[in-house]
Amino acid sequence: MDDDDRLKLDFTSEKFDATLVLNSTEVVLPFPDAETFETVSDYQKIVEKNMDPKKKRERQDRLKAMTLQQEEKKLRDENTVPRSQRNVFTFMEKSASTGPLGVLVKCMNERIKVKVWTRNYKYIRGICTGFIEAFDKHWNLALSDVDESFVKYNKAKSPATGENMETITARTEKLDLQCAQIGSVCVKKNAKLKTFQRNLNKLFIRGDNIVLISILRL
Repeated sequence: MDDDDRLKLDFTSEKFDATLVLNSTEVVLPFPDAETFETVSDYQKIVEKNMDPKKKRERQDRLKAMTLQQEEKKLRDENTVPRSQRNVFTFMEKSASTGPLGVLVKCMNERIKVKVWTRNYKYIRGICTGFIEAFDKHWNLALSDVDESFVKYNKAKSPATGENMETITARTEKLDLQCAQIGSVCVKKNAKLKTFQRNLNKLFIRGDNIVLISILRL
């Protein structure tokens, strides 16, 4: 046996090879009279018996903390929906008893109508009333059986873009035609605004455009 093989059989060497030791008959144990144990549990009992009481308590506290963390993690894993299975429906189910979103779940489950105020870039655009079919954490809403009332300016205040009034009037008439094509009916008109109404089977409203949601009391 050369020096390199002896180093592989030496327990204190950096070249120690456990596989070679298990298959070799020339291994010299560093402590041949050391006590042997059948299992790791038997060894732990001897170590704990001879351990300093303070260190023993610290070790027990660490083990308890580790056990508690493992139990909490297991409980979280059991109550957590896998990411691959998360969608708007699992979110609505999770929100059933928490905060304002819980009110939306109640309205959805009990078929209670809600009133939604929507906005555009500078003022309140209109009001929608209907039944909630779905929602998400961004307050995007899917409504059904929707009655919508919204307003439109009659015409621009002034030709700030250099357009003449005839062009602005033509654009306003085109807007009125578009409103009529989507089933909107003008129900009120004054010098500045026109109020339109329409009924929709389904409507999706972005959360960014929602100002207020309230329960419609019948």
